[in-house]
Amino acid sequence: MNERQVVSDCIKWLRKKGWICRRQNVGLFLTQQGTPIRLGEVGEPDWRCMRPKGGNYVEYFELEAKRPGKTPGDKQLEYMAKRKYQGFVCTWADSLPMLQAWYRDTYGDG
Repeated sequence: MNERQVVSDCIKWLRKKGWICRRQNVGLFLTQQGTPIRLGEVGEPDWRCMRPKGGNYVEYFELEAKRPGKTPGDKQLEYMAKRKYQGFVCTWADSLPMLQAWYRDTYGDG
């Protein structure tokens, strides 16, 4: 299984649970003239996930997906630690079962 399949499994599962999942295009890109442009922040996870909670409130978390057995890099771990310190929910998973276990611990349903 590769990262694309992990992403597909996780995002499909989250969408069935009512989450809106959006890909964050993050990285360094070059214009046609060769000028570098950075989108996002170094280490930022690939996905933003949100769903209505009631009233004017939403639940939100960021998700980094990895191929099975791979872990986030140092910059990704640093970004996630920073967001958690700021009060945001941020996680990573290398499989759907890993995401489901985290989800049960975080949201109480699976």
